[in-house]
Amino acid sequence: MKKVIIHSIIKLLIAGVPIALLLNKKLNTDSGNNGMGIDLSLMAAFLILIVWGIGMIWETVKFFSKNNKNNALINILMIITVLIAFIYIGGM
Repeated sequence: MKKVIIHSIIKLLIAGVPIALLLNKKLNTDSGNNGMGIDLSLMAAFLILIVWGIGMIWETVKFFSKNNKNNALINILMIITVLIAFIYIGGM
């Protein structure tokens, strides 16, 4: 059980970094343009979340194939939680 908790915390911290970047970007109300219209931190946050999501889906499939349903369900719960947070922050 302790390994599952540590695993979950590490995965949520990895997803928490891009979510924090997106939240900071949404709450930062500074006006101005960087001249190119490309926001590198926002693009990096999206890329990290995409890679994290693909990795989590792959890991969930791996857990289901090894009959480790508890870890698979925890991964599904984390995927849904991060997706809800991402949609909520994006809709702000």
